[in-house]
Amino acid sequence: MRRPAGQPNAIYSMVRMAGVTNYLLFAWTNTSLADCETFNLPCANIRPLLLEPIDKDVWRDITVAMWSKPVLTLRALRAGYVVLLSDSDVAFTTKPLFELLTQLAVRSHADGAFQEEGTPRLNSGMFLVLPNERGIQGMEIWLNRSSLPWRLAALLATRRIKPS
Repeated sequence: MRRPAGQPNAIYSMVRMAGVTNYLLFAWTNTSLADCETFNLPCANIRPLLLEPIDKDVWRDITVAMWSKPVLTLRALRAGYVVLLSDSDVAFTTKPLFELLTQLAVRSHADGAFQEEGTPRLNSGMFLVLPNERGIQGMEIWLNRSSLPWRLAALLATRRIKPS
């Protein structure tokens, strides 16, 4: 049996260690979409939400896929969800990290928690954002930094996605 492209250890550690009870995997490649079906994973095909078509160049495709983070986070925040976004190469070792990060943000009067990676850069590989006005504004600002016109980016943040 072939190992799935989405990191199964990341899913396991997110559920067992971080305490996440609801999750959705985002897939945009044929391999990832096939793995979702084969391994019965809760996935969404996010190709319709990508800021431009993929399959040009692997590094360009990864950059395009990374811009889906603020789009998808904004959608979930507007629906009232606290968002813990994690790349598939993240493994959680602290229990229960989701609750700890949520409480950290709430008690600090912050709107989220991000990993700093050298001033003033943030690592978007794992972050938590609260579904409040400032959390939503933060994602809108991030999305507005894309090279696409804001109206197109805003449209992508409201377009329906279909589960795979």
